[in-house]
Amino acid sequence: KDWWDPYVGLRAQIPIADKWSLRAYGDIGGFRSDSHTWQLIGGVNYDYSKTVSIKLGYRYYHVNYDHGGFDYDMNQRGITAGVGFKF
Repeated sequence: KDWWDPYVGLRAQIPIADKWSLRAYGDIGGFRSDSHTWQLIGGVNYDYSKTVSIKLGYRYYHVNYDHGGFDYDMNQRGITAGVGFKF
C-alpha cells in the first residue's frame, strides 16, 4: 500500500563548543482524518573536518494510516548514528 501526504517541519542546530553542536528536528504530516505522521529527532554532531561530521541521536517516529480497510499504525524509536558530508 502506498500513499502521499504533505508535511511541515522545523530543524535547529545550536553550537555548544568548538566542533560540537546540538541538533533537533520535528515534523508532522497527514492533516487528514484517516492519515497522520509525526517524528522527533534529537542529538549531537561532531565536526570531524570542514566537510565531514559524525552524528549521534535518538528518533521517535509515528505513522497512522487507516483507509479502505487497510490499517497501518506503528511507532519506531531508537538510537541513530550517521555521517554527514558538506559539499
